[in-house]
Amino acid sequence: MMRACLALFLLLAASAASAQSTGAISGRILDAQNSRPVAGATVVASSPALQGEESARTDSSGEFVIALLPPGSYTLFVQAEGHQAFTQEGVQVGTGGEVRLHLSILPDAMLLAPVRLGSALPVIPVTSARAATVIPREQMELIPYGRDERSFEAPALSVPGVLPEGIFGSPPGATRYRVDGLDVNDPATLLQGRRLLQHFVDQVAVETRALGAEYGRVGAGVVEAVTKSGGNDLHGSAFLDWMPIEVPRRSLRYDVDGGAEIGGALERNRVWFYGGFAPMLQATT
Repeated sequence: MMRACLALFLLLAASAASAQSTGAISGRILDAQNSRPVAGATVVASSPALQGEESARTDSSGEFVIALLPPGSYTLFVQAEGHQAFTQEGVQVGTGGEVRLHLSILPDAMLLAPVRLGSALPVIPVTSARAATVIPREQMELIPYGRDERSFEAPALSVPGVLPEGIFGSPPGATRYRVDGLDVNDPATLLQGRRLLQHFVDQVAVETRALGAEYGRVGAGVVEAVTKSGGNDLHGSAFLDWMPIEVPRRSLRYDVDGGAEIGGALERNRVWFYGGFAPMLQATT
C-alpha cells in the first residue's frame, strides 16, 4: 500500500499585521554617578528578527517597557539628555517571555565618547510562576526529535512531565497546540490538528504550569511553535529526512520527507516573506 501526503506552508509577514507570539524587554535606567532614575531617556530596540525598530521612553522612575517583540537577539541603543549614549548588545527575547535590564548611564562630564557594552551586563528574567521551556531551532537541528515524522510538537517530549499520553497525567485533549499564537487543535478530537515540520520552525515553547490568563480551554499545558520569518537578506535551504525500513516490525515501512524554504524582503524593514514546501511519502508493505 502506498500513500502520498503533501503539505504546503506559506507565511507572509508584514509590518501592519503579524500573528507571531512575542516577548518583551523592560528595565530601569539610573544615573551612574548618583544612582538616581533617569527620566525621559530613549531606548531603541533593533534586531534581525524585527522589521524596523521599536522604542520607548523612561518614566519618572526610570522604567521602560518595549513589548510585542518577535523572539530573537536584540541590540538596545540608549540616550538621554545630559548623558552619554550607549549600546547594549545580545539581549535574548524568547516566546512569551520578558527580560529585565538594570542599566546605568554615564553623565556627559564623566566620558567624552559613546560607550558600547557587551553581553556581560546583567539580564534578569522577570519573576514568574509559569514553567516554560524554549527549544530553539539550533537544538532541533542537532537532535532528531520525532520517530516517524519531525513535526513541531515532537520536541515537547524532551520537557520533564510531558509524555505522549499527556502532560503530568492529563488526557491528551487537555493540551493546547498553537502556531504563531493561533490554536491548531482539531475541534473534533481536541488533538494536534495541523502538520508542520520542524524545518519551518524557529523555536518551540512548552508551558506546563501556572499558565497566564491569556490562555483559555487549557487543562494541562501549551505547546507553541514560532515559525521562521523572512528578513532583509534573501535566504533559503533544502532538506531531506529518511527513516529506513524497520525489519523487526511485522510490516515493512519507510518514511521520506523533504522540501525547501526561502525567505527575504519585498521591501526592506517593512514587508518580509517566507515560504516552504514539504511533500512526504509513506509506504507500507
